[in-house]
Amino acid sequence: MTMRDQAGRVSPGGGQGAWWTSPVVVLPVLALIANAGVYLLATKGVSFIVPIELIGGFAYRFDPSVPVLEALILAFGLWCWSNLSTASAFVAAVVLFVLRVAVAFLWGYLMSKVMPLLPDAVLTMPTSFYGPLFLATAVTGASLLLVLAIYEPAFRAWWPWIVTLLIWAGGATWLFELYHDQFITRLSYHWLYEIVRALGFIPIGYAFRRPLRHFH
Repeated sequence: MTMRDQAGRVSPGGGQGAWWTSPVVVLPVLALIANAGVYLLATKGVSFIVPIELIGGFAYRFDPSVPVLEALILAFGLWCWSNLSTASAFVAAVVLFVLRVAVAFLWGYLMSKVMPLLPDAVLTMPTSFYGPLFLATAVTGASLLLVLAIYEPAFRAWWPWIVTLLIWAGGATWLFELYHDQFITRLSYHWLYEIVRALGFIPIGYAFRRPLRHFH
């Protein structure tokens, strides 16, 4: 029996037959494995990072391997728990990747135009980058949720957006602040970031539970 079949078996109370097939468990675990794997490869010199130069040597470090893997994970969620066909799930993966990349580059371009207009006193303050970091993570995250909302009505509610983006954007900004203030090391920062990123897939997985309740 496939995971898709197991996930579709919902008890009368709305629970699932096996906790390890729940999207609340599967999606964050897959995300943690994928993103941690990309980071480990990067430490070995295997990386596909494309720096988007902004100003003063500050660059938005974009790695297309992460969007690819996360797009596949989310498309797998649509296929497994929203009953999307394989072809539709593949199209969703492509759209998830392309839109996220487009948004990332557009954001980088906008920042490259806006930041030179700011006073030097603002640009020299490390805290000036907290806002752009929060917004950059929130905007790219929202592009993923927008695609999910197109395919799955459960993501048209407000709560998956707010919770997911608070975890992703708020978590990334908070960790950067801790690192800047030397409360955590560079190594801890990277690993904690992968954990926070994976945690953002928990509310996404919980939203996928909604269509499951209609299968019993």
